[in-house]
Amino acid sequence: MASTAPYQCIHCNAPAQALYIQYQQVSNTSPLACSHCGNDELDPYQSFVDEVVLLDLTLLRARVYRHLMFNRGAQDKKLRRKEQRRSLWSVGAVVVGLDAYVRTLTVGPPDSLEPFKLFGLTMLWCLLETVSLYVSICFSAWFVLTFIFRHKGAKEHIPLLPLTLAYSSIPALFLLCISSIIWGKEYTLSPPPAALSSLQEVVVQTTKLEQADVRNLSSTFGGRLLLRIVSLSRSNLQNRVSHFGNVTGWGTNEGLVRKAVGGSSAVVGLSAVLNISRYKGTFILSLAWVLYLIVLHSLDPMLE
Repeated sequence: MASTAPYQCIHCNAPAQALYIQYQQVSNTSPLACSHCGNDELDPYQSFVDEVVLLDLTLLRARVYRHLMFNRGAQDKKLRRKEQRRSLWSVGAVVVGLDAYVRTLTVGPPDSLEPFKLFGLTMLWCLLETVSLYVSICFSAWFVLTFIFRHKGAKEHIPLLPLTLAYSSIPALFLLCISSIIWGKEYTLSPPPAALSSLQEVVVQTTKLEQADVRNLSSTFGGRLLLRIVSLSRSNLQNRVSHFGNVTGWGTNEGLVRKAVGGSSAVVGLSAVLNISRYKGTFILSLAWVLYLIVLHSLDPMLE
């Protein structure tokens, strides 16, 4: 059953009717302690400046996600949900814009590639990737929490996941922006792979296995299924724009930052908002990643 309490403790996720006591003077308030976990303050972020909130996002603190999703904004819970839907548009625009900016740095001199057209195409691709990933994660969370782990209380927070994921993208994009400034000369564009005629060729190129090993695997249903999953790699996409951002050089490995930092941040945010363990959060994201790659490969032929 969904909780009717307007707030939650950021330490233990327990519902709360209020975060502080307000006395006769508007500026005279006193923070409330959590009756469930005994912490002195239900949400100390209420008195913190935005810079501290941004810093804790970068440090992957689970508590900051609970503050942003459950306590920040209007006192009325319904009004707060409306504010969060508006925030999704603004935060999402910043995330997609920064992502497109970092990726276009890998292409080369801007005067030779029509920079505005290039940035526009890259932003459209980033928007497609972002929407596909968020929808895949929301669907995976609903499926896993409904049919596998059966967390009824957690499903009510699934509508908050898109904004949670947008916030969780900030640490990785922050590091990518810094690396693009410091190691900008090391950014080189990785061209899309040549079109491959068969699944076996795709797997050989992706995994560096021998042709004989791939043929042996393809002789069974389980082996063919495994080969199909292995072939679902972003590096096998034929759309040229999808390879913007595949950089090389020390400190500028785009894949490592996005998957390690971005993935860790997403696990922290997902687990904090849904109130599940990080193992379950990792399982949901792994399933969502496979679904996300299937969507990209389904759309890829239409975007070449």
